[in-house]
Amino acid sequence: MPISQPDLNAALLQLTKHYATAAQKALEDNLVSIALYGFVARGQAGPAPDIDIFVVLQEAPSGMLARRRLLQPVRDSLTVELEALWEQGIYTDFIEVIRSRTEAQQFHPLYLYMSQEAILLYDRDRFLIPFSEGSGSVCRELAQSATSWEGIGTGIEAGLYAWGGCVKMTCIGFLRKL
Repeated sequence: MPISQPDLNAALLQLTKHYATAAQKALEDNLVSIALYGFVARGQAGPAPDIDIFVVLQEAPSGMLARRRLLQPVRDSLTVELEALWEQGIYTDFIEVIRSRTEAQQFHPLYLYMSQEAILLYDRDRFLIPFSEGSGSVCRELAQSATSWEGIGTGIEAGLYAWGGCVKMTCIGFLRKL
């Protein structure tokens, strides 16, 4: 019997919480924040969902492969849970965006989506705290203008162009004022 969408989302959220716990153990003081975003965060996971995770490290090595190697022990610790899902026909895996603390303070269009849907799983020093209604509302308005990732090339970029530096400062304000 196939798993219902609410049960699937609950299982994936639980798996992601285990990821955050494993990351805290593996990375210790180098871990700053972990946020879940995307379909799982919105409760809309399908049968082959990616688990989108934003990871902020105090210091990150250069290059994406070196960063992924740093998080490999975290993924390895969840192999049994991932394989159990695969046996049920749920082909999921973690898709990580990994930034250093300094890099995370630079604006990225991904933050527009995260302003609407991110679930904080770990947040040392309140680094990724949800931003206030005032600063988040402009970002949420722009994010809503892009209904899919394909919309990044239209709605969000057009909004960024139209709003200029104001949006950049507003949307990143949630990172800087922590």
